[in-house]
Amino acid sequence: MRDQSKGLLVSVISLALMLMSLGAPLLAGQQPTGSIEGTVTDVNGAVIPGAKVTITEKATGRQIPVTTNNEGVFQARALLPGEYSVRIEHSGFISEVQENVTLRVGQAVNVSASLKPGGAQEVVTVTGSTEIQVDTVRSTVDGVIRGEQIDKMLSWRPWSRA
Repeated sequence: MRDQSKGLLVSVISLALMLMSLGAPLLAGQQPTGSIEGTVTDVNGAVIPGAKVTITEKATGRQIPVTTNNEGVFQARALLPGEYSVRIEHSGFISEVQENVTLRVGQAVNVSASLKPGGAQEVVTVTGSTEIQVDTVRSTVDGVIRGEQIDKMLSWRPWSRA
């Protein structure tokens, strides 16, 4: 009888160890993370493939770049809980930024956007030259001051203005 109880105890312990070894990978796979996902469309509801989405973790400043697929969908998985901002941009459209996106453990936050058409970006080109614009050789003053201008200058009194 004693051999049977000893065998039963060994079987129970073996079964418990086997169940624990199988459960460890399942528990290890559960990360304390969430995801941010969404669909990017235009104002008419047409999807925008290839839109650039930049997800910024506010606490660290870390940026996670993703791109929308052919259906206009993007996903960023395995993100730590916290505050994020999401910037969505595509050429020919006005960029959209959604601030204060709060992500919790196990949550999938939907951050869809409808981008408005935007005009072409303005480019300002500044060209300069190294030529001196002041004549440093002549020391004469050119110009004519009329009598009315002198009268206006003489009648102007800054201390009398209210």
